[in-house]
Amino acid sequence: MSTPLPPKDIDVLAICNVLKDIVIKVSDSELAALGLAKGIMHLVSESAQQELLNKFEDREKNIEMGGSGPNMVRTLSVLGKKASQGGMVGSDLYGELYLSRVKELGIINNIRQAEVGSTGTSVILTTPDGERTMNTCLGMSRCYTTRDIPEADIARSKYLIVTGYQWDTDNQIEAINHAIRVAKKNNTKIALDLSDPFCVERHRETFVNILDEYVDIVFSNRKEAQMLTGKDVEGSLAELGKLTETVVLKCGAQGSWLKNAQEQVFIPSRPIEVVDCTAAGDMYAGGFLCGLLDGLPLEEAGHLASFCAETVIQQVGASIPSNLRELAQTYLSRVRQGSAAVSA
Repeated sequence: MSTPLPPKDIDVLAICNVLKDIVIKVSDSELAALGLAKGIMHLVSESAQQELLNKFEDREKNIEMGGSGPNMVRTLSVLGKKASQGGMVGSDLYGELYLSRVKELGIINNIRQAEVGSTGTSVILTTPDGERTMNTCLGMSRCYTTRDIPEADIARSKYLIVTGYQWDTDNQIEAINHAIRVAKKNNTKIALDLSDPFCVERHRETFVNILDEYVDIVFSNRKEAQMLTGKDVEGSLAELGKLTETVVLKCGAQGSWLKNAQEQVFIPSRPIEVVDCTAAGDMYAGGFLCGLLDGLPLEEAGHLASFCAETVIQQVGASIPSNLRELAQTYLSRVRQGSAAVSA
């Protein structure tokens, strides 16, 4: 007899680099002088990060929990979902603060705390157009291994979130591949966020294979999709749709596209002031998954996702309003009323 699968009593579990974000506003000329490619994640050393912090020592800084998967989990938790976070922090003040924040938000803690080492950090430089350029030192996140995978909780989860950022060190790659196999074995749906053009450039073939064999939902922006498929938006939707069940293609101010086997939907963006696009894609993904968990139609899940993203980009840093759930419900009610009026 086969062993029965455990009940799915956790909505979402994410495994990703657990980081603290330090957000600093800079001018385009200051960013250009640093020689950094705009809008890209750069892996840097602790000393390079310290040089950045020294350069902008007198500049105001916004500090928040960070990491792509953790941002999604925070969004889902605030939206009322039972969410869990896996990853690793160091034995420092920021590690303690991170674990305290996870407890405060009611997130199921699957984060390991190393006995030595520093918690990963991303120094995020935001320019006046709201674009963010990340300078990330992964710290103890690079030491995450297969031994740290919360197998039992993956089996209990409806969704496992993994991100392209995990394909860094050999032990991280081995760990995330193991987590995906555990999810597949236990009928846990897998959502992959391609994360950054930097990740796609390094691991294009690997991502294509994983999408084809394991992934149920893929999150991508336009540039990542183009790098992965070699095609424009329409072509990328078609190609990614051949590989996985649900495709989410974010195009910034130009809106977003959603595709599954039954339909293809466009979600327009609202005209709003962009202050800082840090975590916009993460909050979009969190909102979309919340919509799916609530059984919303694809289009409504897309509107919820877009609202969550638009909420975070109107402020500095990846701060999530504590009343996001109520705000989102009010917004969805207006969307439904508008749709009903159009139908009438």
